[in-house]
Amino acid sequence: MSKMKQIPDLRFYNFNFELLHIENRYTSANWSLTYNDIGTFECHFAEDSEVLAIVMNNDYLVVVQGEKAAIITGKILANDLAIFGRTCNWLLTKRTTQAFEKEEKLTTDWTCKFVCDAFDNVTNFNIDSFEPTASISTISMERGDRCQTFGLVQECLQEDNLGHEVKFDINSGQWLFRILQEKEAKLVISTANRNAYDVSTMVDALNYCSDGWYKRKLEDMGEWLPNSNSLTDNKPENYGKYWKVGAAGSKWGITFDKGDYLVCRRLSGKLEKSDKTDSVWTYLEKDKKGGIYRWEEILSGGNESEAVADIVKKLRANTVQAKTRDLFFGADYHLGDIVRIQNCIGTEMQSFTKKIVGVNLWYESGNIGEEPVFEDVD
Repeated sequence: MSKMKQIPDLRFYNFNFELLHIENRYTSANWSLTYNDIGTFECHFAEDSEVLAIVMNNDYLVVVQGEKAAIITGKILANDLAIFGRTCNWLLTKRTTQAFEKEEKLTTDWTCKFVCDAFDNVTNFNIDSFEPTASISTISMERGDRCQTFGLVQECLQEDNLGHEVKFDINSGQWLFRILQEKEAKLVISTANRNAYDVSTMVDALNYCSDGWYKRKLEDMGEWLPNSNSLTDNKPENYGKYWKVGAAGSKWGITFDKGDYLVCRRLSGKLEKSDKTDSVWTYLEKDKKGGIYRWEEILSGGNESEAVADIVKKLRANTVQAKTRDLFFGADYHLGDIVRIQNCIGTEMQSFTKKIVGVNLWYESGNIGEEPVFEDVD
């Protein structure tokens, strides 16, 4: 017997966790939740709905439906009332992190530092405890300019296949930042098991690259004096560095004036005089392929950390889609679960191991359903 899906009420709260209104009459409600990104919410009401006064007279609202919560970011009043929102981790896009020098930390330590620094003035914004079930990587990071906190958090967690959420915790009156992690789920999703329909698979290599180039900012090595030289020309370790000339003098047959620069833009380590310290093109290898199989891209970022964050997005996409039947998000499966998906077309049986990195849920009159979003397991 199929399990009946219940349509939960919509509850509206202000940012002080005060309940303002409960609503169970709406035309449609749609959620898109994600593992390590920002989810979306959209809901429509009749133009005479009691919700109208609530959303039009409050700029800071959170809508809660079951275990799901979103900050209302937009509203349209036309033939009906439409409201739009983003999951609460959207607040991370409203904070910035100042430039910082190169340093090594655990990915989770970087993440907690970014979040703590960004919300240090919010007394009820806290980080929930996290017990990793797998080893955590140590990574080197740096940023030459102030940047958005969300992107840093997302990049750090992606390194270890972790995710995150900000929970609007009504019971404690706190915004709780939580790190999510993968786990094996004993779940096979397939039409044969009668828990899936509209199953499809697709491979897309349009944006894939195996390698890339980025403009690396030269590293400042401080002052250099020609007449008391401590550098060796044509040494590979010189590459990507520069020194400011502190006094006039000569070396290697080159005459230097105070204020000139000694730079190395060649892999051989050849040192040269220059009047500027611009960037140098640097090669970044990802998949170690050669010949016709090497597909290059121009990458963004001014250092290796930023370039790596860009190249990992340029994957060969192997997509599986499936709508679920008699499976419930939050009970039968969760974000981060690793599951098996089977697709049988004719005599071809395809079987995939995938991670659930998102879920789309919809509540409409006569049409209630959910569709997990899958991603390859690293």
